Amino acid sequence: MCKYSFLFSVVRNVTVSMRTDVNLTCSNKPWSEMMFVTWKIVLKYKDCRIAFNSEGGSQDSCNDGKSLRNTSEARSYLHIPNFSNDDIGVYKCEAVYTGGSDSYEINVAIRVPPSISSWLEHEGDKMVAVCKAERGKPAANISWSHTGNSSSEETLLDGFFTVESRLDILEGMDTENLSCIIRHPYWEGEKILVPVPLKGNISWLFAIIVAVITLAGVLFFALWKPVILRRCQQSNSPPSKPQPVTEDVEEVEPYASYVQRNVFYILFYKPQIKPNHLITMCKYSFLFSVVRNVTVSMRTDVNLTCSNKPWSEMMFVTWKIVLKYKDCRIAFNSEGGSQDSCNDGKSLRNTSEARSYLHIPNFSNDDIGVYKCEAVYTSGSDSYEINVAIRVPPTISSWLEREGDKMVAVCKAERGKPAANISWSHTGNSSSEETLLDGFFTVESRLDILEGMDTENLNCIIRHPYWEREKILVPVPLKGQFSSKVRLKFWVYCRSNAFYVFGINTDTVFYSGNGTWLRVLIVGVIIVILVGALYFAKKK
Repeated sequence: MCKYSFLFSVVRNVTVSMRTDVNLTCSNKPWSEMMFVTWKIVLKYKDCRIAFNSEGGSQDSCNDGKSLRNTSEARSYLHIPNFSNDDIGVYKCEAVYTGGSDSYEINVAIRVPPSISSWLEHEGDKMVAVCKAERGKPAANISWSHTGNSSSEETLLDGFFTVESRLDILEGMDTENLSCIIRHPYWEGEKILVPVPLKGNISWLFAIIVAVITLAGVLFFALWKPVILRRCQQSNSPPSKPQPVTEDVEEVEPYASYVQRNVFYILFYKPQIKPNHLITMCKYSFLFSVVRNVTVSMRTDVNLTCSNKPWSEMMFVTWKIVLKYKDCRIAFNSEGGSQDSCNDGKSLRNTSEARSYLHIPNFSNDDIGVYKCEAVYTSGSDSYEINVAIRVPPTISSWLEREGDKMVAVCKAERGKPAANISWSHTGNSSSEETLLDGFFTVESRLDILEGMDTENLNCIIRHPYWEREKILVPVPLKGQFSSKVRLKFWVYCRSNAFYVFGINTDTVFYSGNGTWLRVLIVGVIIVILVGALYFAKKK
């Protein structure tokens, strides 16, 4: 082991796709030859360690789904399920085996698909086609199906790239067949978008045509369907009894239904809808949007429902999703049309009873946000605004340290959500401090070690909603901290250019070190004592 302690760490750069399972290897030696494997992981919000040795000992301070596994050839690797922004960082590994050791430093980054959109807009006296790929990593590539005067701008914010390309629409250009082509390493193929006019960019001629058609439609319905329109108008009045409110309602806000805004469209283009269905839809068009607050655990699959109606009664379902880094939409209608601008694994699915729900696989920090849904069916509509937050397990540790003339036991739960609860197996003078940073809680509890206290059986107990059961830690002395108990056995071994001395402690035991003069002195004193003992034994 000392022979291999001066080997350099090999640095590797790895780029992976979001929401894929990632496997990192440290050595190609089979587990039968291994002594131990250690992964030191440095992430954005925490540092943690995963380790395993040949005697069955293990450690995992990450508590986020990462694990050590073996291949069919019994070679060890680190498994990271459903890679997300939280997993970006530096993965340092060390594998020690009977013939030497391997050491790697792996910098892991991600490929993030951009949110894409395209539209037509006026720029002075000319029309411009715009194509945009927002918050991707690396930057997307944008091109046009038509040649012309185009410009492109790329911006970098929070590590994500936004690319916008603008093409001048020349006189006589065939805009009907105009499209923008977006390429990104995350996708297997290219994405093709057709620019659509923005609201407010409609020509005067088109506006006049639309107004004439609308006026003709209003006159037609006023002459031929007065009864239906009158009954629909009367049904807009509020009901005599309030609607029942479920237990998970926090607050409500007014909501104007899609159906109410488009009643003439439905009458004209959907003649198969019966009058009683139309009247019921008008009745429900002024229902309130129900607001719900939901808290879920990280790396779990989450299903959100919008209506309990079967799909056979549905006209369409729309989810408008507002996240930290992007806004997107997922929608589906009864005629088979669909839309998905999220491109991150979320999908609309059906239960065994053919009821629609939004499926979010392996929930992470990127999925926190507001999920607004609207389900319109033949007899009415449902609308919800769901605020989704997460439970994040804290990184936990415990140690003994000196504070002036006394010894103190410290227990810490870092960057959890909500705050963890810490208690001690022994009663005594304890204090606790809670801090909030970037939406995550850190709790630190300190217990004074009184004279005569049984520190060997001292534990700190940490409870958090993310875990099914409590975590129990035994405080261990920090490097350079002293112990008052005398231990008779000792051993010294060399690893990574450092001497490690265990045992032989009255008031000067160091649990680990870096070969300082004090450790050399301790080793020298031990050697002198042993040589002297052998000398006097031989002399007698």
